[in-house]
Amino acid sequence: MSLTASHRAGLGPYRIPPLKEGTYLVFARGRSHFCVRAGDVKEVLVAGQTTCLDESGSDDDPSSASMLVLDVAAELGSVDEPATEAPLVIGLATNPVVYVVADQIKELWCRGRSLEDHELDELISDRVLIDGEEVPLLDIWGVCFRLQSREFEDQIRSLIPAGDEKILSLVCRPVQYSDTDGDGPGMAQEEITADDIEQSAAGFTNTEPIGRLYDVCVVGGLGHVGLPLGISLADAGLRVSLYDLNEESLRQVSAGKMPFLEVGAEEALKRTLGKTLTVTADRHVIAESYYVMVVIGTPVDEHLNPRFTAFKRFIDEILDMLDDEQHLVLRSTVYPGTTEKIKRYLEQQGLKTRVSFCPERIVQGQAMEELRSLPQIVSSFDKASVEEARALFGHLTDDILELPPTEAELGKLFANVWRYVNFAISNQFYEIAASHGLDFYRIHAALTKNYPRLKGLYTPGFSAGPCLFKDTMQLAAFSDNDFFLGHSAMLINEGLPNFVVKMLKQKYPLEDLNVGLLGMAFKADNDDKRSSLSYKLKTIMEMEARSVLCSDVYIQDPGFVCAEELIDQADVVVVATPHREYQNLEIDDNKILVDVWNFYGKGGSF
Repeated sequence: MSLTASHRAGLGPYRIPPLKEGTYLVFARGRSHFCVRAGDVKEVLVAGQTTCLDESGSDDDPSSASMLVLDVAAELGSVDEPATEAPLVIGLATNPVVYVVADQIKELWCRGRSLEDHELDELISDRVLIDGEEVPLLDIWGVCFRLQSREFEDQIRSLIPAGDEKILSLVCRPVQYSDTDGDGPGMAQEEITADDIEQSAAGFTNTEPIGRLYDVCVVGGLGHVGLPLGISLADAGLRVSLYDLNEESLRQVSAGKMPFLEVGAEEALKRTLGKTLTVTADRHVIAESYYVMVVIGTPVDEHLNPRFTAFKRFIDEILDMLDDEQHLVLRSTVYPGTTEKIKRYLEQQGLKTRVSFCPERIVQGQAMEELRSLPQIVSSFDKASVEEARALFGHLTDDILELPPTEAELGKLFANVWRYVNFAISNQFYEIAASHGLDFYRIHAALTKNYPRLKGLYTPGFSAGPCLFKDTMQLAAFSDNDFFLGHSAMLINEGLPNFVVKMLKQKYPLEDLNVGLLGMAFKADNDDKRSSLSYKLKTIMEMEARSVLCSDVYIQDPGFVCAEELIDQADVVVVATPHREYQNLEIDDNKILVDVWNFYGKGGSF
């Protein structure tokens, strides 16, 4: 990388007087600060729409410089009166990225300790050519630390040995600017006054957070929803931390391996890991991130009611990691009204953290593609928070829709329940046909051919997984348990394994037969066994059949056998999960084949 004249105009290299060795640079924005001890500092580069005044003040209005110096000094708590002779550089920027170019970085402090040499080497992001000399470029924002105590001066001073009192302070502030040519952000105002600072800071909304180690922390970041999302955001250039406590998943993902099947995810994981993507079990990454995205399970209790107390307990666990300057994004499917309750609860704890609800919409296995191809829904309680949510998901797609939070929460439930109810309709139709010895699939083919009004008629199958049943029960609770359609759908879908056993018992001496269950995941071409009806079928079969064998190409279980052995030993072969790898298996005609899915094209009759 070489800084040409145009590059230098974009970054704006601001010359400062030579600084003696031992000078400290203290950078501050809000409650985020860091400190660098440098050799003879040559140059400070500030990327963004900026203007800068050196310690002599501006040529036209030294008093303005004095007022700005006073503003900086007051925040640092170092002086009571303007001191233009102090070695200060004041950078005013909308979205600054600050680089320090020096002969040698002597020390760098992060979170109260001096970093080791090898840690410093890792922070050298690039080398640039300045005035014909190649120098390292240190990405300062990547190592910022946060100070939450009000005793700001004491904490800064504690990082600086006694006697080293010279401090160069660069405080980044938002300023108004104009788009002069219509092609970009434009230039900063030529003259900046203290009033400009106050007015622009008062109405400023920062959609590109600065001053934290990470842009995004995904809590529950190694699960089926959080991991593809985190990888996608990191692949888009954001600094992402994936926080999770699952030790096996931590080991696998840290080694660049996906813990479950997700098309295209492992390649992107390897591209981003150790660069823009961090994997950790250290909860402090929550405090070091601007956006905190929550992706955790939201189960129903033994009474099939939503468990808000579990969600509140989780918020309590991370409460000490949140502050007023962060943005909490709920990604999990939640009971309508949960986002508002969380916002109100944080306010009761004295926090002004922004809270949004942005529901996940992906299907497992296709998340990497769908995160970019499907519209994203964002919701929050004020315009600034909505704009920040849009900015976040704008890294993945331009197709973004807005809803009020409770409507977004209810809409997510509608989407899942709509699918669950439609699966139940097809499963009920299948049971009616099969009970009368009729072939549902022959009927389905005739009804849907060139007949658009039945285009949405699903085919039957075991409808399960961690979401659809749970969310149907959440919607039932939200409707004061008057949602009889949802309850009926639950009874039909959850009852399909019982129907299969009942039909086999009516036609065959099941107690004398060996039954093989082909596929144990909750859906095809997937390794997720959560809430799989194959396991419910297994439990019922074990009570009725002579023996039960299980096999799955994606799930490793010491009690499973390979598909070929299952077919060889079983008298009855039930296609429980139609993985594509089973397509070419040879099943003799003397075997009893139960194929609810019509995977082998022989109809679903018994």
